[in-house]
Amino acid sequence: MLEFQGKYASCKVMIDSVEETAIKQIREFLDCPAFEGAQIRIMPDVHAGAGAVIGFSWRLPLARGQEPGSAAPATPLDSKRRVCPGPARRTR
Repeated sequence: MLEFQGKYASCKVMIDSVEETAIKQIREFLDCPAFEGAQIRIMPDVHAGAGAVIGFSWRLPLARGQEPGSAAPATPLDSKRRVCPGPARRTR
């Protein structure tokens, strides 16, 4: 298992070998303020994707309005908008 620490989060990678492009994408997530306090795990099928690493999963701390166990986290209304660095891509 590998572990990485970024500016806002840390993660565990559930495999011992990861390609460099995927590591770069993982580090971009860890340095993104939107993932501050998140529990990040990277699954063993990890590989670089088109802008985001494949195998990425996370759990954000509970926010007001989120049902425990829900897959869709809510954002408190008084929070600042957080945007991650990287190119904006259209999927269609």
